[in-house]
Formats: sequence, C-alpha cells, structure tokens
Amino acid sequence: IGMALVAPNGALLRVNWALCWLLGYSETELLQKTFQDITHPDDLQDDLERIQRLLVGEVDSYQMEKRYFHKQGHVVWGLLNVSLVEDYQGKPQYFISQIQDITERKKVETALIESSTQFRTLFEASPDAIVLIDPNQNWSIIDCNTAACQMNGYTREELLGQCIDIFNLTSGGPDERTGYLESIRQQGVLRFKTAHRRKDGTLFTVDVSTSLIRFDTRDLILGIDRDV
Repeated sequence: IGMALVAPNGALLRVNWALCWLLGYSETELLQKTFQDITHPDDLQDDLERIQRLLVGEVDSYQMEKRYFHKQGHVVWGLLNVSLVEDYQGKPQYFISQIQDITERKKVETALIESSTQFRTLFEASPDAIVLIDPNQNWSIIDCNTAACQMNGYTREELLGQCIDIFNLTSGGPDERTGYLESIRQQGVLRFKTAHRRKDGTLFTVDVSTSLIRFDTRDLILGIDRDV
C-alpha cells in the first residue's frame, strides 16, 4: 500500500517505495510535488472538500476512490484513506494518506458497465420480443423489451412481475414446467412454434426460442419470440 505524509498545504513530506512504484516516480521526484499535482482535476475538488471537513473536525478520517497521474501520463485509480495528525494544542501537523491500487478493479467495473449498456441497447433494438423469466419466482417476467410490449399489447409495467402464462393459451402445471426447465438444461436451447394471446384476446403464431442464462446467482430463462 502506498503511504505518504502530507502537509496541510498539500506538500508531500514523506513517501514510501510502494507509492513511488505506483506512480512511477523516484522518492526525490515525488517529494518535489504536492498531492494536487498528482491528482486528476475531476477528483481534486471532492478531495479538497473532504480535507476541509477533516481540518474543522467534522470527521476523523475519510476514504474515497480517486485518480492519480502516473509519471508516464496515464491514470492510476487509488483507494485513498486519510487521517489527520495534530499537535498537543490541536494544530494540524500533517495528513497520513494510504493509497491502494484499484486500477484493475476499476477497469473491470468499466467493462461491466459497457457490457451492460451494449446488452441494453441490443435488447431494446431487437425487432423480436425478448423476455427474461425467473423460473424460481413463479415463472414471472422480470424484464422485457419494447417489441415484447408492442407484440402482445401490454405496457412494460403491466408485464413485469406477471407469470409468463399471461401470453399462453393454457397454464403450465408444475410437472410440465419442471420438465421444460430440465429440457433447457440438457439441450441448451429449445425452439418451437406456438400460439400466444394478446391483451385484446386475439391469437397469433410465434416462433419461440428459449435458453438458460446465469445472472448474478440466479438461473433465468431468456425467451425470444418472433411473430410469424
């Protein structure tokens, strides 16, 4: 963990080898800088406001995620913990800063966000109806795209939480659903043609494709319907 003693004005008083390695500077180079010099400008104001709260005694310490500039110019994410050391009269002497490198974790978080955004875009842009079904919660619909709403004549709010039987001509019994779920597990994807009932009661034929996906700790059914 990178560590530094920081003066109230931001000057770096002492640094350990881990902080030098983290930011790519020698000890001599780093001691010539202030923490403001190595902090990303988008994170600086938040850091300064937290320091002020520390100085006036509102908090004993603080923690935040912030970006630092490496000597080579790229950004390093750090988990920063700061506490204040005062003299016997209560006058601020220096801050103790501990910085843990979380760059890889932030890269993973960013990739997950981008992946989720891409999935949502494809999910909504699909001309086919897409529904996510939780077989452990009475086969309820936990998500659906715009095409699913339009195809079946419901709003998204009307569909969320409803059993998938809202589309079916007959309700599936427990044994039938258990067998269906087992078939998906064994075959990976089930494809078939069936009839669905719209909100207004009209019937239409759909090609259905269902598969099992892992979402967090749950197995969900991904259903894709095409109006034929």
